[in-house]
Amino acid sequence: MKKVILLSVGLVFIALAAATNANAQGFRKGDWVVNANVSGLEFNRLSQNDNPRQPDEKLSVTDFDVTAQAGYFIFDKLAVNAVVSFNYEKWSYLDDSTSSFGFGAGVRYYPVGNLFAGVDYIGQTSGDSDFGSHGKVSVGYDWFLADNVFFEPAVFYSKKFAKNGSENFGLSLGLGVKF
Repeated sequence: MKKVILLSVGLVFIALAAATNANAQGFRKGDWVVNANVSGLEFNRLSQNDNPRQPDEKLSVTDFDVTAQAGYFIFDKLAVNAVVSFNYEKWSYLDDSTSSFGFGAGVRYYPVGNLFAGVDYIGQTSGDSDFGSHGKVSVGYDWFLADNVFFEPAVFYSKKFAKNGSENFGLSLGLGVKF
């Protein structure tokens, strides 16, 4: 329940920021952006319906992500991004945890002021040499703290492309710099 409340607060925050739009700096063709964000407030759902150890036990996951992006605006309001990520996961029924590094690409579009919609595709590799990938769709707001430094709250949906892949909904918080 706490996560639902947190996600709702995040959505309200983004909506208020978009509505006020008082500090809109705008992004133009030729701008570079570098940002980093953290998420760990995720709602996870397995695509498989059973727990291999105890089918009646509810599954829980600790999931923490750190992502860095570098983007270039090829048009006003439209950027292409290179993405680097680190992910840590701990499932309730497993005795160990997994971590992975990912590299990918994405696009971001700013339809109104600093409100953005983004799509990323990230290929990931973990310590045991497994390779996987996931797609991520996000909506957020770049709130400028100075002329070229911004705070970035966003909500996202992520889907792992694997046989037993998970789906994640969450909130991410980040900081960025515009050049």
